[in-house]
Amino acid sequence: MSNEDDPHVEANLEVIREYLRSEFKGFEPTDKSEGSFGHLFTVMNISAYTRHSLKVSGPRLSDRSNTPERSKRQLALYNIAIKMRATKIKRRTLLVGMVSKYVEGTA
Repeated sequence: MSNEDDPHVEANLEVIREYLRSEFKGFEPTDKSEGSFGHLFTVMNISAYTRHSLKVSGPRLSDRSNTPERSKRQLALYNIAIKMRATKIKRRTLLVGMVSKYVEGTA
């Protein structure tokens, strides 16, 4: 069974998708699996020439102690959306609490 087929992983992915949709209104969200390495989420606002990406590690998604409820709390607690917006440096990778993030922005 791949990570994408694991109901626990899929529940965590859906929590992150919903969080990004609610925090980045007017942005087009996309995401893709990077296999066992993790999952890459991107929100893009074409009219503002802005793109922000969030990479979540595979082990983090599949960790049974990391429930969807805990993921939701941690996204808010660590202010992930605010940190994604604040990072203006192209191709910068940071470790922020529960996730490592890769952010590209031109704004």
